[in-house]
Amino acid sequence: MFHAIGASIFLVTITACMVALGLVALWVIKAVRGGSSGLSKDQLEDEARTIQEIYKGLRKMEKRVEALETILVGTQRKEDEHENAA
Repeated sequence: MFHAIGASIFLVTITACMVALGLVALWVIKAVRGGSSGLSKDQLEDEARTIQEIYKGLRKMEKRVEALETILVGTQRKEDEHENAA
């Protein structure tokens, strides 16, 4: 059961990272092309701020997932030690 939970957490982390990388890539491409697509400076700053907030949120989520993985590994080790002792 813990393997399934660990795999799920891993997949969520990978998905979040892929989304973040995709957003950053789009932002870089837009910046390089200079294609603001008619957005004003205020709108561009708001968009950049939003992307930064998304990135910070994903970093927080990654740390939470790592903490959950640590807890799961510790729980699994305790169960394994308990089974081996019996």
